[in-house]
Amino acid sequence: MERVLCVALSLRGSFAEKNAVWGVVWYAALGMISQGPVSRSVAVVRREQERALRVLRMVCTSGALVHTAMGVSFLLMGVRWLAAFNIFSVVVFIVSFILVGRGGVVLPSALVLAEVVLHQSLAVTATGWGYGFQYWLIPAAATAFVTPGTRLRQGLIAMLIALTTYAVLFAFYSQTGQLVKPGAIGWTLIIINHVGAALLTCLIVYMLARVSNDVEGRLEVEHRRSENLLHAILPMSIAERLKDGRTTSEGVDPATVLFADLVGFTHWAERTSPEVLVKKLDTIFGAFDEMAERLGLEKIKTIGDAYMVAGGLPGTRSDHVIATAQLALEMLTYLEKHGNGLTMRIGIHTGPVVAGVIGKRKFAFDLWGDTVNTAARMESHSEPNKVHVSETVAAALGEGFVLEERGMVDVKGKGLMKTYWLVGKRG
Repeated sequence: MERVLCVALSLRGSFAEKNAVWGVVWYAALGMISQGPVSRSVAVVRREQERALRVLRMVCTSGALVHTAMGVSFLLMGVRWLAAFNIFSVVVFIVSFILVGRGGVVLPSALVLAEVVLHQSLAVTATGWGYGFQYWLIPAAATAFVTPGTRLRQGLIAMLIALTTYAVLFAFYSQTGQLVKPGAIGWTLIIINHVGAALLTCLIVYMLARVSNDVEGRLEVEHRRSENLLHAILPMSIAERLKDGRTTSEGVDPATVLFADLVGFTHWAERTSPEVLVKKLDTIFGAFDEMAERLGLEKIKTIGDAYMVAGGLPGTRSDHVIATAQLALEMLTYLEKHGNGLTMRIGIHTGPVVAGVIGKRKFAFDLWGDTVNTAARMESHSEPNKVHVSETVAAALGEGFVLEERGMVDVKGKGLMKTYWLVGKRG
């Protein structure tokens, strides 16, 4: 502490005597800047440091140029000792620039803050309150908060230092007016100090507003992206329930379930490269996804080369049996044109199901119940390039589709069932 007092008292004239106590506070607070708060991810810290380095390079470069011009101005005004101090200021900015080039942030930031506080204080003691050098302390207090990587505590400490300096100068020098008679250069400095400090403060506010708007805009984009992703995985009604913390399971009666399975896919996959295999599946199932969405149906999942769709779920169309039959026919038509020899078995059944989300980390929307099992049996008992439907589906389709009675089929787990082939749509 004694060493700090000696440094403070060694400053020029009465200013040091009046501000020795403040010098102790400033020195102690400046040392606290290097104490970082809660650690964050390495990637975030690295990005913030890179942005802080860019800002500091700009500050150091502009500071060195400005203080060079200011030193010449003070020399022409006859304040030689303050002109000499500006040489010291230029050296500080050059050293800070070198430290920034080596990846430093805390030390060059502290040096720049110390230079601004000390330089404005000495300028006020030399030229008086009327020149307005003290006004640069106001934007200096705010600058810490817009410097990337600045923590709240560090910004508050820097603000405390700058505003305390301003308060001390006001207490002792607010009535001094202009101690140096302003010529053309002096009036230029007065205008620059009064207007420039105000413009810089406005610029900082603008930067804060722009950053705030940018962050809000990015958050909105990310929110929409997450919403779209969630709705792509889950039906909208289920997604809304999941976000609200409500139960995500419900009974649906009736619902229509379609199962489709590529015939001969395993043999084809054995003689096809993985890249071509995945690309082909993605093309086929992507086309099916577009068809299902257009017809107001809900894709449930893909299992290997099998595809599952449902209609009648909340948010889908009410005539889901007709829409599902239409989808089945369009799927077969698409494979005939773009399947490269692949064919498909399709089965459809309608009835009550239970729909819901399972899993804690990776959510999966699925259906359960006898209707699902029966639809799967309709598919497994179907034939290539044919749509196999239950008697319930045939009755629901009515006269709008061409159906061909298949007869009684011994369905595993169900026994004998009367089933039909869906041939096409009338008209």
